[in-house]
Amino acid sequence: MLTKNFKNEETKAFAYNLRYYNGYEKNVEDSIEVYRNVHKIQNLKSFEFPDMYIDLEDKVIGIEQFEFSAYSSNKKGDSIKRKVFEIEQENIKKIDNNKANNYFENYIETDISRSNYEKNFIKNFDKHYCRIQEYKSNLSRINNNVEIYFLICDETVDGTGIYVDNNYEFYVPIMNKNILEYLLQHQEVNGLIFQCSCVYNKKLFYYLKNIKQNIDKLLKENTKYFNLELEKENFTNINSYWRFSEND
Repeated sequence: MLTKNFKNEETKAFAYNLRYYNGYEKNVEDSIEVYRNVHKIQNLKSFEFPDMYIDLEDKVIGIEQFEFSAYSSNKKGDSIKRKVFEIEQENIKKIDNNKANNYFENYIETDISRSNYEKNFIKNFDKHYCRIQEYKSNLSRINNNVEIYFLICDETVDGTGIYVDNNYEFYVPIMNKNILEYLLQHQEVNGLIFQCSCVYNKKLFYYLKNIKQNIDKLLKENTKYFNLELEKENFTNINSYWRFSEND
């Protein structure tokens, strides 16, 4: 299996998702080149700083991954991830060893907002953008012609969504004015791969060649999204702990 050849979890997950969710994808504006390069999975290899790279005849493309969400966060991290972890730790303490199965449901209210989405995206983008020259220097040992892509994963549970004219749509960074204007000032990243979850945790991929021409078009075409607030999505966290006998 192809994923066995990868040394880090980021590369394994990315290759798996690209194959398994092939078809849940969209090229944004003039971005077919980014799509075609990314789908040369046979040339994908694990790395450190950046996380992976695609080795092509005329160049090498480094891919650095980062995550963000539409929840509030601070120095301790994502508020909902912390809440889920704390709940799971409490559930472990409640396990009854006399039962074959301990099953816990916890309803979790979230604080999803467009403001959180913007802040987290830009904060995490900055952390990796400042290291681009380091990524390029590391990859120049393979090929002097280096490009950098960012794989940006929205980890909001069940995805982030909005209602547009009473129709539900999955929300991605190209629908956010502040993020688009931010990208205009951060053009050293050649390609952007936006990954988000949808129904049944399927992955959606959007590919964007990060050039001024494309960003300017999006700022004109996506105005209907700019003032919309994100849909509040609460969810149920389920923990199930099975005890197997020696005969199982």
